[in-house]
Amino acid sequence: MGIGASVTEGNMTARAVDRRTMGGVRSRGKRRLGHFLRDCGGFTVIEALVAAFLFTVGLVATAQLEVMATGQVSSSRQQSDAAALAAQTIEQYRDINFYTLVAGTYTATPRVGSTLYTVQTVVTQDDPQTGVDRVAVTVTWKGQSYATSTLLSPLQ
Repeated sequence: MGIGASVTEGNMTARAVDRRTMGGVRSRGKRRLGHFLRDCGGFTVIEALVAAFLFTVGLVATAQLEVMATGQVSSSRQQSDAAALAAQTIEQYRDINFYTLVAGTYTATPRVGSTLYTVQTVVTQDDPQTGVDRVAVTVTWKGQSYATSTLLSPLQ
């Protein structure tokens, strides 16, 4: 069937066009390339905006995670420093002659790094039983606290 030939089927009339030749001239891929470009025309503006939005949300979430992780590392460091101060204070009381320990409350304010700690030590004589002293140490900083205690006797 040639160009412009008519085919009648039932009540419908259709014009058949030879796709290999456009008006008698061979198209050599121009038609195919145009058809391909229309089908795969790239991203639309909305798709690009959605992709940019999702990328931005991912970056913001990553930044918040970084800030939170840094804060947790700082908090852990402060807790570790507080535990070390409490252990150091208890060791200092263990080095004192048991018979020279005086009951009372003692406070010190050491600075470790940029954090100021308050170390409160309470010495109680004959606390659980006669001849045994209790040393309780509470370290506080920035609204947090760490507490520990030990028993001292002349046998140590």
